[in-house]
Amino acid sequence: MESIKLIRIHTRKFDDYFDPTEELVTKYEFIYDENEKPCGLTIIDSCQYSQENADENWREVYKWIKEDEERIHDYERGVWYSFGIEAVATLHFPMEITEAKIIQRIKSPGTCGVESDYSDSEIEDIEEREVIELFDMLRSMRVEIPDDFLCELSFSHEKVSVDYLVSKYIG
Repeated sequence: MESIKLIRIHTRKFDDYFDPTEELVTKYEFIYDENEKPCGLTIIDSCQYSQENADENWREVYKWIKEDEERIHDYERGVWYSFGIEAVATLHFPMEITEAKIIQRIKSPGTCGVESDYSDSEIEDIEEREVIELFDMLRSMRVEIPDDFLCELSFSHEKVSVDYLVSKYIG
């Protein structure tokens, strides 16, 4: 019986229902001196900043919080958005009994929370890591992946070989 044959590997964008602004929200209170002037911050809840950060330089942390609030506002106005990236392999499964040819697609787990204003190189790195994860999945299924097999990176419109990706991330 023939083995499973790899036909194509490509990356693709998918809708991401992850709210990327959740991690940007910081709840805080000012600490005031005896003259009612702000002299510090108390971090109540934050995914990004600790009380230690605020104690070191509360003005800088406050500046970052304001930048995060502007980023949230930009998201709400549609200036940027979030999506996911996954790698997809198209495989040919030979059937012994019926001699039918079954085409099946296998996807990597995907990376969510990719922001639309990431640089091209950041997006290409995510695409490449998704392909590497897919390689691991295919190898566990005992699918042969030739070193010179070309993978299509949809965002960068590049074609990269398995050999290149393995040497970059594994070797």
